[in-house]
Amino acid sequence: MKFPLLGLFLALSANTAFGESPPTARVRGLAYAGTWCPAGSRSAVLDADLGTIRVRTDGSGVRYSPSEPIGATRKNCQLTLDVAYPDGWSFAIVGASLNHYYVDLGVGSGASATASVMNQSAAQSFRGTLTGPVDAQTRDLALTPSGEPLWSPCHLQRMVSVNESVIVAPGRGHAQFGVFDPDAFPDPEAEHAYKIAWKRCPVTPDDATAPIDVGVRSISYAGSSCRVGTRSARVDAAASTLTLVAEDFLAQIGPGVSPALARGNCQIAIDLAYPDGWSYALTGLRFNHYMYSLDSGVTANFTAAPYFQSQPASRKFAVVAYGPRSGYADVAAQDDGAPLLWSPCNLHRALNLNETILLKSANRNAQGLVEGVDAEDSGGSVLNAYKLAWKRCN
Repeated sequence: MKFPLLGLFLALSANTAFGESPPTARVRGLAYAGTWCPAGSRSAVLDADLGTIRVRTDGSGVRYSPSEPIGATRKNCQLTLDVAYPDGWSFAIVGASLNHYYVDLGVGSGASATASVMNQSAAQSFRGTLTGPVDAQTRDLALTPSGEPLWSPCHLQRMVSVNESVIVAPGRGHAQFGVFDPDAFPDPEAEHAYKIAWKRCPVTPDDATAPIDVGVRSISYAGSSCRVGTRSARVDAAASTLTLVAEDFLAQIGPGVSPALARGNCQIAIDLAYPDGWSYALTGLRFNHYMYSLDSGVTANFTAAPYFQSQPASRKFAVVAYGPRSGYADVAAQDDGAPLLWSPCNLHRALNLNETILLKSANRNAQGLVEGVDAEDSGGSVLNAYKLAWKRCN
C-alpha cells in the first residue's frame, strides 16, 4: 500500500483585503533546489485572474517508520519565483495551499509544514501541523501566517524566495508510521497554490518635487580602483541623494611606486528605478571619508563625469587637495558650470559615472596616498554622495 502526501494551505490572514489587480502579470521564471524538489519536479503558472500562483509538484515523498533513514522524515525546497507585472504595482503572498496530497498518519504521528517568504530585508513564516490518526485520504493542511504580508518593492521588481519544509515524526512512545507522497494520485496533480494580493503603488502628488519609491535596480563597474564587490549604491527616502559606497578607491605616488598607481579610475553604470514622467540630474558631489597622506608639493585631483547612455559627457565635478595633508576628510566637488545633464524623459537609460583620482608631484622624492577604506576612525562609511534634482516631464 502506498501512503501519499498531505497538503499545505497558507491561510489568508483575516485582515487582508483583496483589491484590484494589474491588467496583466505572469510567472516569468522559477528556480528550485532541495530534497523535496528534485530536478524536473516543479513548474509554475499564474491563474488568469492573477490571484493564485500554482506550483505543480512531482517531488519526492516524506515518510516516517522505524525502518526509514532519518533523512526520509524531513524534506526541504527553496523556490525562487520571478513574477513579471506592470510598473506601479506591488504584490504579496497572503496564502497558499499544497493541494491534492494524500496523508496517512498512525496514532501519535504528526506532520508539520513551514513556508517562509523572504525578501532582501525580512521574512514571513506560515506554519501548521496535522496529528494522527488520519486514515489514508486526501487532505489540505492550513498554515497560519505570522506577521504582516511582505509586499514587493514599488518600481523595483525583485524575485521572491519561498523556503518550504515538511517533517513527519512519531508521537512520543509510539512506533507508528506516516507517509506523504505527491505521486500517489496523478489526477488531480499535487500543487502548491500560493494566493497573492495586489495593490497600487503610491502616486506622487502633483505638487511633489521628487517621485516616490526611487531605488537602485542594478549597478555595474570596472576599473583600476574598483575590484569586484567593492561598490554598492543606494538612494535615500527623499530621493535627494544617490550614495555610492567605495571601498578601495586608491592612488599612490612616490619613489619606488609604479607610475600607473598615480591614477585610480572607476567606470560605473547605475540603473535607477523611478516612475515614468520624471527626469533627474546630478547637481552636486561630496567625496566623504577618504584618507589623505600628501607630502608638500603633492596634489590630488578628484573628478567625476556623469553622462547617460547614448549621450556624451558634458558636465564634470572636480576638487583638488594640496599637500602637506594627512588624515580623513570630506571634500565637496565643484561643477564646471556646464548646464545640468537631465535623464531622457519616459526612456530609462543607465547613468554612467567616470570617477578618477590623479596624484601629481612637483618633487620626485615626495610621497602621496589617497585611499578610500572602511573608515571606522572617521565615524562613517567611505562614500561618494551625489545630490539629485528632479523635474516632471512635459
